[in-house]
Amino acid sequence: MQAQSKNNTKFNFKTFMGLINRIHPRYWQLLLGFFLGVVATAMQLMVPGIAKGIINSIGHSMDVGLIVAVILLFVFSTIIGAFSGSILGFFGEDVVYKLRTTLWDKILTLPVGYFDQTKSGEITSRLVNDSTQVKELLANSVPKTATSILQLVGALVLMLIMDWRMTIIMFIAVPLVLICLLPIVRQSHKV
Repeated sequence: MQAQSKNNTKFNFKTFMGLINRIHPRYWQLLLGFFLGVVATAMQLMVPGIAKGIINSIGHSMDVGLIVAVILLFVFSTIIGAFSGSILGFFGEDVVYKLRTTLWDKILTLPVGYFDQTKSGEITSRLVNDSTQVKELLANSVPKTATSILQLVGALVLMLIMDWRMTIIMFIAVPLVLICLLPIVRQSHKV
């Protein structure tokens, strides 16, 4: 039995999505949480453009409206980001609850011989740890990865709009610095 379970450890996306669809998660929570995360990210990306106006006006009259705009963007992006995290947290907990309930119902229908062949710790691990990892994947990893990619692309676009020459210099300088630091990092890991 254990040899069979070790052979079936390869991830199958179709089977995974079939399992997720079987528990009928509230996808609207996932979409709303993701959307709010995108809005918060977009608001954070607006700050450098406004800060550029503040910096350019330092020698002249200070525009208080721009300072207030930056503060409001920070505050509202933080609030919206918190709502996004809360909604995604509710989504994840709902998925865990439904998944554990489904797994428990399945465990109750298994023949007694299954429990003689399978360690109780393995059953408990699958019930608790695996469902928690599914929650982490759906509620945290996927939305955060998507918003991080959006933030990276948005920052790159903003950098190109603000000063394309400086962006090109940065793309040349950063890899060179990383190449120079790589031997130092490797050496420090040995110590």
